[in-house]
Amino acid sequence: MSFLEAMAMGKAVIACDNPTMNEYIEHGKTGYLFDLAKPRQIDLSNLDTIQKNTYTYMQEGFKRWEKEKQGIITFIKRP
Repeated sequence: MSFLEAMAMGKAVIACDNPTMNEYIEHGKTGYLFDLAKPRQIDLSNLDTIQKNTYTYMQEGFKRWEKEKQGIITFIKRP
């Protein structure tokens, strides 16, 4: 979960292309993903853009959660 905290702070995350990281990070848009079996250099030239995209993505996700959480709670409480 630490990578989600970093993303919420607008930090660019570099992570393995595995769940759950690749469920949140879109390579080259909201972070950087790499394959351990096929290592290669990562182009960090768009770091500023990635950080802005990441912060926006996380803010929008939080707004979605705030809007939908009551429905989720209601669903869970249903018999």
